[in-house]
Amino acid sequence: MYGLRSLTRLRYGSAVRKLPVLPFRRAALLCALSSLTVFASVAPAQQGLTRWVDPYIGVDWGGNTFVGSTVPFGMVKLGPDISTFDGRASGFGYNSYGVIEGFSHTHLSGAQGKYGNILVQPVVGKLRPGDTASPRESEHAEVGYYTAKLLRYGVKAELTSSRRVGMHRYTFPASQNSHLMVDVAHCLSRGSGTGWEDQHFSGGEVHVLNDREVAGVGRYTGGWNRGGEYRVYFDLVLSKAAKGSQTWSGSTMSAAKNASVSSEMPIGASLDFPTNEGEAVQAKVGISFVSVEQARRNINEEVPAWDFDQVHAATVSLWEKQLSALKLGATATD
Repeated sequence: MYGLRSLTRLRYGSAVRKLPVLPFRRAALLCALSSLTVFASVAPAQQGLTRWVDPYIGVDWGGNTFVGSTVPFGMVKLGPDISTFDGRASGFGYNSYGVIEGFSHTHLSGAQGKYGNILVQPVVGKLRPGDTASPRESEHAEVGYYTAKLLRYGVKAELTSSRRVGMHRYTFPASQNSHLMVDVAHCLSRGSGTGWEDQHFSGGEVHVLNDREVAGVGRYTGGWNRGGEYRVYFDLVLSKAAKGSQTWSGSTMSAAKNASVSSEMPIGASLDFPTNEGEAVQAKVGISFVSVEQARRNINEEVPAWDFDQVHAATVSLWEKQLSALKLGATATD
């Protein structure tokens, strides 16, 4: 969710319903009863309403607030998945302290125990799947944008999104051994089978299609709704040509272009390349619950160009439109 500083609470990822102008007490009560989430004053329209949004309200003490980028009614909610320093993974993705395991494309806000699919992580140095988490600093989140510096790798991570596409921008240090990896087996609240909200990875595929593209599918079950199997298809496209690639299934890493598993075991792929100091490498990740072809189509339709800032601006514009539907104020008698 997004929080608004001073008169309204707004659940991030949901739309705002148009409300009449009411006396302050009635308006405040209406806000509380309709589970809108943070108090905020309405800024003048020309200043932009999104400037009042605080994405961090509700992240602690059971609020389970999503932190990252999404558009109103967006399927993609792209944000960090964080585990504590003693290894306890967040059930909804974010944690105020701990290490970033990577950035996954599906989350809930206000609940936990579901999604966290298709995890992407930049890596510098030797790639060890399952051991890529990094401490962070210089973290900042606002409407449609998240950034943090990954201290383990010296990489600045930036995220934005459209409705069904996550866009990543990673600024690397100089290295002959940089990678962008995708972990298909990752999901939130992945447990031993005894927990009520346990999710499980049931199997999947990953295919390195060329020096810029990786596609595949993951199958998952369980979660807070005790749901049956759901599938998440993805297509990842890189802004620069990779010099090499790797895939893994289980504990085995290989130069093979294809990998598949049919049980709860690790699977993923990486695109490998050298980077110069301060070089920005971008990635688009299309997501679909239907097919890889649909995931690729989502990229072509929603984010055809390599313009991270334009995608962010479009996301902010959509939220401005939603926020402008909500107007609260006081009458002269108050």
